[in-house]
Amino acid sequence: MIFSRFLKFDAINPIMIDFFCRHVENLQFDKHKNREAGVSRPDINMFPDVQAGFMNIENRYRKEWCNMKQMTVEELMIPLEEYATVSEEATLKEAVLELERAQAEFGQEDKKQYLHRALLVYDPDHGHITGKLSQLDVLKALEPKYAKMTASGPLGRIATSGLSASYLLSMLKQNNLFDQPLSDICRKAAGLKVKDCMYIPLEGEFIRAQDNMSRAIHQLVMGNHHSLLVLKDDKIVGILRLVDVFYKICQEIKKI
Repeated sequence: MIFSRFLKFDAINPIMIDFFCRHVENLQFDKHKNREAGVSRPDINMFPDVQAGFMNIENRYRKEWCNMKQMTVEELMIPLEEYATVSEEATLKEAVLELERAQAEFGQEDKKQYLHRALLVYDPDHGHITGKLSQLDVLKALEPKYAKMTASGPLGRIATSGLSASYLLSMLKQNNLFDQPLSDICRKAAGLKVKDCMYIPLEGEFIRAQDNMSRAIHQLVMGNHHSLLVLKDDKIVGILRLVDVFYKICQEIKKI
């Protein structure tokens, strides 16, 4: 098969095939002569310039993919000292203000950077990172009944992403969720402690600083995570965000 030598580079086969087909269309290919010679289909060796084009694409792909695989998590992570943090004892209002401040500061430093969408939570007594506070965690904190539903109710037993709109609406009504004015709900939530709203990461949400990007991408995809906490010598030293990995992948794709 013409492209058998390139099958292990599945990601660029369409590029190669398109390159080959467009090039062959511009060539005078005598089907009669090739039929007499016993050639039933074009052979890549018949077109040295096309073959050279394939080799150029293959070499570029090899180089870029090897660079990506060799890149470590530490090279792409945001160091802990540069990421937004908040104390467990802080209120939700203080956390929101800190996230706003961090977003403004981070955005001014580099307009190409994606803004923070979460805070890392630390123990004020020891300074250790103990959890995360995401935008979704803040929204969940508005309605205390979500905690019970997650712990023992339907939200704790099933994945909600596949539920119908009518069922979600019935849950809203049956559990009397958000049955007060939103301004009152926000006023109550503002005084909640971060430690009562934060999320404690599971084992699959940690990755070592020296791990390569292949492993990091695998964990992000299989765990459906937005970020991974980075460990070095059993200490959290940074955070690897999905948005930063995505940006890096996009840059690599555009080079091909």
